[in-house]
Amino acid sequence: MALAVPKRMTAEEFEAWHVKQTERYEFVDGAPRLKFVIWDGAKMMVGATNAHSLVALNAGSELKRLLRGRSCRAIVADGKIRIPNGNFRYADVAVDCGPYDPKSTFLTEPVLVIEVLSKSTRWIDFTKKLEDYKSVPAIRHILFLSQDEPAGQMWTRETDWRLDEFSGLDAAAPIAALSISLAFAALYEGMTFE
Repeated sequence: MALAVPKRMTAEEFEAWHVKQTERYEFVDGAPRLKFVIWDGAKMMVGATNAHSLVALNAGSELKRLLRGRSCRAIVADGKIRIPNGNFRYADVAVDCGPYDPKSTFLTEPVLVIEVLSKSTRWIDFTKKLEDYKSVPAIRHILFLSQDEPAGQMWTRETDWRLDEFSGLDAAAPIAALSISLAFAALYEGMTFE
Protein backbone atom coordinates (compact mmCIF):
# COMPACT_ATOMS: atom_id res chain seq x y z
CA MET A 1 0.00 0.00 0.00
CA ALA A 2 1.49 3.33 -1.08
CA LEU A 3 1.75 6.05 1.52
CA ALA A 4 0.40 9.50 0.73
CA VAL A 5 3.05 11.99 -0.29
CA PRO A 6 2.58 15.39 1.35
CA LYS A 7 1.60 18.14 -1.08
CA ARG A 8 3.46 21.09 0.49
CA MET A 9 6.01 21.41 3.30
CA THR A 10 8.91 23.47 4.51
CA ALA A 11 12.50 22.44 3.83
CA GLU A 12 12.84 21.35 7.47
CA GLU A 13 9.65 19.26 7.29
CA PHE A 14 10.92 17.67 4.07
CA GLU A 15 14.24 16.71 5.69
CA ALA A 16 12.46 15.03 8.63
CA TRP A 17 9.95 13.27 6.33
CA HIS A 18 12.46 12.25 3.65
CA VAL A 19 14.77 10.25 5.94
CA LYS A 20 11.85 7.85 6.62
CA GLN A 21 11.10 7.15 2.93
CA THR A 22 12.24 4.14 0.93
CA GLU A 23 12.26 6.08 -2.38
CA ARG A 24 14.46 9.07 -3.13
CA TYR A 25 12.62 12.38 -3.45
CA GLU A 26 13.85 15.78 -4.53
CA PHE A 27 12.37 18.90 -2.93
CA VAL A 28 10.94 21.10 -5.70
CA ASP A 29 8.77 24.19 -5.29
CA GLY A 30 7.93 23.26 -1.69
CA ALA A 31 6.85 19.67 -2.38
CA PRO A 32 8.49 16.21 -2.64
CA ARG A 33 9.01 14.86 -6.18
CA LEU A 34 10.25 11.34 -6.94
CA LYS A 35 13.80 11.36 -8.33
CA PHE A 36 13.32 8.43 -10.74
CA VAL A 37 10.03 7.88 -12.51
CA ILE A 38 9.82 5.66 -15.59
CA TRP A 39 6.81 5.29 -17.90
CA ASP A 40 6.49 1.67 -19.03
CA GLY A 41 3.57 2.31 -21.39
CA ALA A 42 0.94 1.28 -18.88
CA LYS A 43 1.92 2.96 -15.62
CA MET A 44 4.50 5.06 -13.86
CA MET A 45 7.21 3.09 -12.06
CA VAL A 46 9.94 4.19 -9.68
CA GLY A 47 13.46 3.18 -10.65
CA ALA A 48 16.21 3.62 -13.20
CA THR A 49 17.02 1.36 -16.14
CA ASN A 50 20.11 -0.82 -16.14
CA ALA A 51 21.60 1.41 -18.86
CA HIS A 52 21.00 4.52 -16.73
CA SER A 53 22.59 2.88 -13.69
CA LEU A 54 25.63 1.66 -15.65
CA VAL A 55 26.36 5.07 -17.21
CA ALA A 56 26.07 6.73 -13.78
CA LEU A 57 28.30 4.09 -12.15
CA ASN A 58 30.88 4.38 -14.94
CA ALA A 59 30.92 8.18 -14.60
CA GLY A 60 31.34 7.99 -10.82
CA SER A 61 34.08 5.38 -11.11
CA GLU A 62 35.98 7.35 -13.74
CA LEU A 63 35.71 10.54 -11.69
CA LYS A 64 36.94 8.74 -8.57
CA ARG A 65 39.95 7.48 -10.53
CA LEU A 66 40.72 10.90 -12.03
CA LEU A 67 40.34 12.73 -8.71
CA ARG A 68 42.39 10.30 -6.58
CA GLY A 69 44.66 12.21 -4.21
CA ARG A 70 42.76 15.49 -4.62
CA SER A 71 40.38 17.25 -2.24
CA CYS A 72 37.37 16.95 -4.59
CA ARG A 73 35.13 13.88 -4.28
CA ALA A 74 32.85 12.06 -6.73
CA ILE A 75 29.38 11.42 -5.31
CA VAL A 76 26.93 9.02 -6.97
CA ALA A 77 23.17 9.52 -6.52
CA ASP A 78 22.90 10.52 -2.87
CA GLY A 79 24.48 13.97 -2.58
CA LYS A 80 21.83 16.66 -2.15
CA ILE A 81 22.39 19.98 -3.90
CA ARG A 82 20.80 23.04 -2.29
CA ILE A 83 19.37 25.34 -4.96
CA PRO A 84 19.14 29.10 -4.17
CA ASN A 85 15.36 29.08 -4.85
CA GLY A 86 14.85 26.57 -1.99
CA ASN A 87 14.76 23.36 -4.07
CA PHE A 88 16.93 20.34 -3.28
CA ARG A 89 18.17 18.27 -6.24
CA TYR A 90 20.05 14.97 -6.49
CA ALA A 91 22.36 14.73 -9.48
CA ASP A 92 23.00 11.23 -10.80
CA VAL A 93 26.71 11.99 -10.29
CA ALA A 94 28.42 15.07 -8.85
CA VAL A 95 31.84 16.28 -7.84
CA ASP A 96 31.98 18.18 -4.55
CA CYS A 97 35.07 20.29 -3.82
CA GLY A 98 33.91 21.85 -0.57
CA PRO A 99 34.70 20.85 3.01
CA TYR A 100 33.88 17.22 3.79
CA ASP A 101 31.28 16.65 6.51
CA PRO A 102 30.60 12.92 6.94
CA LYS A 103 27.24 13.55 8.65
CA SER A 104 25.81 16.03 6.16
CA THR A 105 23.50 14.98 3.35
CA PHE A 106 24.30 18.15 1.34
CA LEU A 107 27.15 18.85 -1.04
CA THR A 108 28.95 22.01 0.02
CA GLU A 109 30.60 23.04 -3.25
CA PRO A 110 29.35 21.01 -6.24
CA VAL A 111 31.53 21.88 -9.23
CA LEU A 112 30.27 19.27 -11.71
CA VAL A 113 26.86 17.62 -12.00
CA ILE A 114 26.02 14.79 -14.37
CA GLU A 115 22.50 13.71 -15.29
CA VAL A 116 21.83 10.54 -17.29
CA LEU A 117 18.89 11.25 -19.57
CA SER A 118 15.79 9.13 -19.98
CA LYS A 119 12.68 9.71 -22.08
CA SER A 120 10.56 10.30 -19.00
CA THR A 121 12.87 12.90 -17.40
CA ARG A 122 14.45 14.55 -20.45
CA TRP A 123 12.16 17.60 -20.48
CA ILE A 124 12.59 18.27 -16.75
CA ASP A 125 16.37 17.74 -16.97
CA PHE A 126 16.76 20.18 -19.89
CA THR A 127 14.49 22.86 -18.41
CA LYS A 128 13.78 23.01 -14.68
CA LYS A 129 16.80 21.07 -13.42
CA LEU A 130 19.15 22.85 -15.83
CA GLU A 131 17.97 26.24 -14.58
CA ASP A 132 18.24 25.10 -10.96
CA TYR A 133 21.79 23.85 -11.50
CA LYS A 134 22.83 27.01 -13.38
CA SER A 135 21.71 29.10 -10.39
CA VAL A 136 24.19 27.39 -8.00
CA PRO A 137 27.32 29.62 -7.96
CA ALA A 138 29.78 26.74 -7.41
CA ILE A 139 28.58 24.65 -10.37
CA ARG A 140 30.86 25.13 -13.37
CA HIS A 141 29.87 22.13 -15.53
CA ILE A 142 26.52 20.41 -16.17
CA LEU A 143 26.87 17.26 -18.28
CA PHE A 144 23.85 15.43 -19.70
CA LEU A 145 24.60 11.91 -20.92
CA SER A 146 22.42 9.70 -23.10
CA GLN A 147 21.76 6.18 -21.88
CA ASP A 148 20.90 5.04 -25.42
CA GLU A 149 24.08 6.02 -27.28
CA PRO A 150 27.52 7.46 -26.48
CA ALA A 151 26.47 11.10 -26.65
CA GLY A 152 26.17 14.07 -24.37
CA GLN A 153 25.71 17.79 -23.96
CA MET A 154 27.67 19.90 -21.51
CA TRP A 155 26.99 23.38 -20.22
CA THR A 156 30.16 25.15 -19.03
CA ARG A 157 30.16 28.38 -17.02
CA GLU A 158 32.73 30.86 -18.19
CA THR A 159 31.67 34.52 -18.46
CA ASP A 160 28.33 33.12 -19.67
CA TRP A 161 27.17 29.54 -20.11
CA ARG A 162 28.46 27.70 -23.20
CA LEU A 163 26.96 24.52 -24.66
CA ASP A 164 29.13 21.79 -26.22
CA GLU A 165 27.92 18.52 -27.74
CA PHE A 166 29.80 15.22 -27.83
CA SER A 167 29.15 12.04 -29.79
CA GLY A 168 30.85 8.67 -30.17
CA LEU A 169 33.16 6.55 -28.08
CA ASP A 170 36.15 8.65 -29.23
CA ALA A 171 34.68 11.80 -27.65
CA ALA A 172 35.92 13.34 -24.42
CA ALA A 173 34.33 16.08 -22.31
CA PRO A 174 36.92 18.52 -20.91
CA ILE A 175 36.11 19.48 -17.31
CA ALA A 176 38.24 22.63 -17.10
CA ALA A 177 37.29 23.46 -13.50
CA LEU A 178 38.83 20.15 -12.40
CA SER A 179 41.61 19.97 -15.02
CA ILE A 180 40.40 16.57 -16.21
CA SER A 181 38.69 15.09 -19.24
CA LEU A 182 35.96 12.43 -19.25
CA ALA A 183 36.50 9.89 -22.03
CA PHE A 184 33.26 8.56 -23.44
CA ALA A 185 34.88 5.13 -23.90
CA ALA A 186 35.11 4.98 -20.08
CA LEU A 187 31.62 6.46 -19.49
CA TYR A 188 30.02 3.84 -21.76
CA GLU A 189 32.25 0.89 -20.85
CA GLY A 190 30.41 -2.44 -20.89
CA MET A 191 27.53 -1.15 -23.03
CA THR A 192 26.41 -2.16 -26.49
CA PHE A 193 24.33 -0.03 -28.86
CA GLU A 194 21.95 -1.02 -31.63
